[in-house]
Amino acid sequence: MLVRSYRSKSQSRSLAFAACVLLALTAPALAGKAATFVGLGFLNSSIPVSESPQLDSNGTVVVGDSYIGESQSEAYSWTRSGGIVGLGLLSNANLSFALGVSGEGSTIVGESGTTSVQKAFLWSQKKGMAALGSGTDWHHSSATATDDNGSVIVGTLNDQAFRWTKSGGAVGLGFLSGSTGVSDATGTDAAGDVVVGYSSATGGGHEAFYWTSNLGMVGLGQLSAGASSYATAVSADGNTVVGYSSGATETAFYWTVLTGLHSLNAPKNAPFTNANGVSQNGSIIVGCARSNPNKKSSIAEAVQWDNGTVQKISAIVAKYGISLTGWSLTCATSISADGKSIAGNGVDPAGHQEAWLFQVE
Repeated sequence: MLVRSYRSKSQSRSLAFAACVLLALTAPALAGKAATFVGLGFLNSSIPVSESPQLDSNGTVVVGDSYIGESQSEAYSWTRSGGIVGLGLLSNANLSFALGVSGEGSTIVGESGTTSVQKAFLWSQKKGMAALGSGTDWHHSSATATDDNGSVIVGTLNDQAFRWTKSGGAVGLGFLSGSTGVSDATGTDAAGDVVVGYSSATGGGHEAFYWTSNLGMVGLGQLSAGASSYATAVSADGNTVVGYSSGATETAFYWTVLTGLHSLNAPKNAPFTNANGVSQNGSIIVGCARSNPNKKSSIAEAVQWDNGTVQKISAIVAKYGISLTGWSLTCATSISADGKSIAGNGVDPAGHQEAWLFQVE
């Protein structure tokens, strides 16, 4: 079984679209609003695993990765009209992972390589997949997010967060702990002006950061003494950062420019939470809740916070009259700018790990 060689954005094969699981098209339960839930399928039906979906701003393009063979994974993109499509691999690679997509869906970023060498890539419909940089310095790199038009890319290069532009190339963003350490960029706003992620902290552990060209790298703090914090995403307007703080438990948080760092409530019997995505205005946040990740019997649920109120996404889907019989929605990994589309990981009725997409019209 394939084991990923990098951390996922949450601190983590080909079927035609017709074979995807479309559970419902209309739902009379909520004042005439229609909703859909669909499994995204697999690149190789013999090794049915797809995961880690990320959405563009409109929720029309989904990217992630799917198994194509034993110890082999390939980045994919998915649309309703085209279904799931493999994006390929870099030269001499047997793994690729799509980690981010531009706001209009035409540019996809991620990493490709082997278990020992991973290189950041940029994919476009016109040029396909290409390494973002050249030379041995890029043998340990990953591109995790991009702005609305694909002109700004962020990620990590040799254990340092970077911001890449066509004109300037990759520029290191530094570390909260001073001149050395580890930092990783995990998200950027629609304009590419704000970068978020985490860095080695002066007092030890890791701390979430917020970066702009004017401010440089600013630490967002921790929820409790001795805990580490990790930013996983930023809203399109750049004003709200989400992530989680890791100490005795994992606790999802949000941070705003005006009010600072706040914890998010956990659902009953699932105190371990992390936030992975946020809508444009910061009002809707999605992520995961678990009973205890250190136990095999731990229960995992995809959740949504709407203005701070936590709900299981399975319960939200049910309100639209959609049956999820046989499905287990284990984590929400991304949300569209308008908050109407949510993607995540799950287990389908056949017992396979399958990415899913829930949309409200």
